[in-house]
Amino acid sequence: MDYSEWLPIYREIAEDLDISMAEDRASARKLEKKLTKKPNLKKLEKTVKEKTIVLGDAPTLQKEIKKIKHETDIKTVIAADNATKTALEHNITPDIVTTDLDGDINSILEADKKGAITIVHAHGDNQQLIEKWTPQIKNIIGSTQNQPTDKLINYGGFTDGDRAIYIAHEFGAREIHLIGFDYEKAEKNKKKKLKWAEKLINNLKTKGVKITSQK
Repeated sequence: MDYSEWLPIYREIAEDLDISMAEDRASARKLEKKLTKKPNLKKLEKTVKEKTIVLGDAPTLQKEIKKIKHETDIKTVIAADNATKTALEHNITPDIVTTDLDGDINSILEADKKGAITIVHAHGDNQQLIEKWTPQIKNIIGSTQNQPTDKLINYGGFTDGDRAIYIAHEFGAREIHLIGFDYEKAEKNKKKKLKWAEKLINNLKTKGVKITSQK
């Protein structure tokens, strides 16, 4: 998604969820200062295969992930934040992790050590986490909700889960299978965010992107 297309959506989300775009920019600047290199987009493009699995962190993930273990050798696996922990527990190392660093950090660092590309997202509430943890992540790419820069990417998406889907689509995935996604079973303060995630995912579907869910 081009930033000109994303910006009005982002403004609508910020208004709906009372998000400070100024704080988001401050967090993005902090992350940018922590990064020593430009994002390795060629590596990201090589990593994303036409068939991609995205792992969300819904309670159903523990059960659903068992059904796809035998398929992971021929597909890209992207774990959204805390889904990384469940993946590692099932001996699956994600190819990519999308995170704002509020999930199980030990699992995120372990996946990084095993070669996962870790896409760290900056928003207004995670500046301290960026300060603490980004220096320990080796295979890092930075992302922002604001305008992308030489060091920060933005291809659309709001939560770790739907952002993973937008990144997969941007880098060549033609079939995206969702595991552990549930827009209803969440805490009250998270339900509004998940409604936006669902809306953004449906937006890609209307553009002809093949997105399926575990049954």
